[in-house]
Amino acid sequence: MTSINLIPATTSAAVVFQSGDALPLPSAKAASLTGAAQQEVLVGIRPQHFSRAGGGPLRNGVVSYSAIADLIQPTGTRTFTTIKIGGVDAVAELQAHDISSHGERIDLAIDLNRVVLIDPANGLVIA
Repeated sequence: MTSINLIPATTSAAVVFQSGDALPLPSAKAASLTGAAQQEVLVGIRPQHFSRAGGGPLRNGVVSYSAIADLIQPTGTRTFTTIKIGGVDAVAELQAHDISSHGERIDLAIDLNRVVLIDPANGLVIA
C-alpha cells in the first residue's frame, strides 16, 4: 500500500493549495477547524480516496479535480498514477483501466470526507 499524500495548504471553508487551487471542505470538517481564519495545514489524502469522476453528480463532500497523469504503475486490478495536486506529487489508486497513457488529463473524484488535516508545526491531526 502506498502511504498517505501530504500536501501543504491553508484552510478556511476550503483547503487552498500553494498553487492557488482550492477544494471546498465538507461542512462537518470545516466546522471542526478552530483558531485563525486561515490556518497552515498538511492535507492528507490516501491514494484509495481518489476515483475516476464518472460525469454524474458527486455525493456530498466529494469534489472533482482535473489532473495530468505523470507516472502510471499498473498492478493488475489496480493502477497507481502520480499526479500533481497543488504543485505537489500525489499518488492516486484507480481501477486498472481508468487511465491509458502518460500525459493523459483525467478527472478525479476526491473524497474530502476522508482527508485528514494535520498541523505542520506539531504533526497532530486537527480535523
